[in-house]
Amino acid sequence: MRCALCVLALAGCDDLFNLDHLKGPPRDGDITGDATDGSALDDSADANGNCVGHYLSVCPSFVATLSFGTNATINTSTNPDCMNLPSPGQGYPALCVLAANNISINSRLTVTGSRALVLASSGSITVGPGGVIDASSVGFAGQGRLGPAANAGVSLGCNPTAGAQQGAIAGAGGGAGGSFGGTGGSGGAADNGTTANSNLALLTSPPKLRGGCPGALGGPSANLNSSSFLGNSGGALYLVAAQSITIDGLVMANGSSGSGGGVNTDLERAGGAGGGSGGLIVIDAQMLTLPGVIAAQGGAGGGGADGTVGGNDGQEWDPSNSTSGARGGSGGGGGGSGGDGSSAQSVSGTSGVGCNTADGGAGGGGGGGAGFILIHGAVSQATHLYPAPITLP
Repeated sequence: MRCALCVLALAGCDDLFNLDHLKGPPRDGDITGDATDGSALDDSADANGNCVGHYLSVCPSFVATLSFGTNATINTSTNPDCMNLPSPGQGYPALCVLAANNISINSRLTVTGSRALVLASSGSITVGPGGVIDASSVGFAGQGRLGPAANAGVSLGCNPTAGAQQGAIAGAGGGAGGSFGGTGGSGGAADNGTTANSNLALLTSPPKLRGGCPGALGGPSANLNSSSFLGNSGGALYLVAAQSITIDGLVMANGSSGSGGGVNTDLERAGGAGGGSGGLIVIDAQMLTLPGVIAAQGGAGGGGADGTVGGNDGQEWDPSNSTSGARGGSGGGGGGSGGDGSSAQSVSGTSGVGCNTADGGAGGGGGGGAGFILIHGAVSQATHLYPAPITLP
């Protein structure tokens, strides 16, 4: 199926989204009618070319229905049904657009890949009571799963400080947590008192569609490279419908937690890694009914090691206890504990605990700050959004 495809910036929003270079004649894009990644995709509807969206206007061809009744994964880098849109600016991700007249999610939909995901509907989007859209990162850098377009780079302000290195038989510092909508916690101090600071919260106005910022590595010792693995940020997700969006289930783009620091036979101790920040979730329709849980929280920091015992990894965010942040990993022996990720009470991650200088334990990693939730439309029953949403004009 061939479809016309374009992206428009709404009047007055060009400066905010920097999309001037995407205006102009529609470009052709490809979308197939094959069911892939566990979805049921019906292409019997004719292309209508209608545009949807206030935060970002997209003009795809809408297939009839897109439904997820069994657990599925969308990889935005490789999914053949994606209508791919270019990056809106340097450092920002390209977009994967899946469009249908009506979209329903009644199972777990996991999203990964290098492009941000846009689910666009000319009618309605429904996430049922058992439905989940998971754009979170899980696990550590190089070992886990990245959310879509997670871990924005230095060009977008992501530059948390790694833990300080220490000499032999001394505790290194913990890495800072990632910042985005909230500030990541500082890493726990090394034996010499040096603290790894995160960058401040990056934005006070709604950002373009992008993922959050990763945490930083814990510090090494003289003969021990940093043995921690930093936490990844949450991904980027845009839900847009011409009529209504209902979320009775769970939608999340959380950062992952940092790992604990390790030790070696020379009794050298590495610091814990910082947790990644939350990502970005945008929900855009005329009517929004949001009794479910929507979260873009930061991951926790890993614990610092001591002379014989490695630090414990930070815990992941628990949707059954949605108001609490992800819990920092405990330190090994004299090592400092990792900081907690952002919570319903604070958009900032907490700082890792410094080393026990008498023992020489390493510092814990800082917790990740919150991401962003942006909403546009008439809202009802929105009681479980973490962090608190920003309402778009």
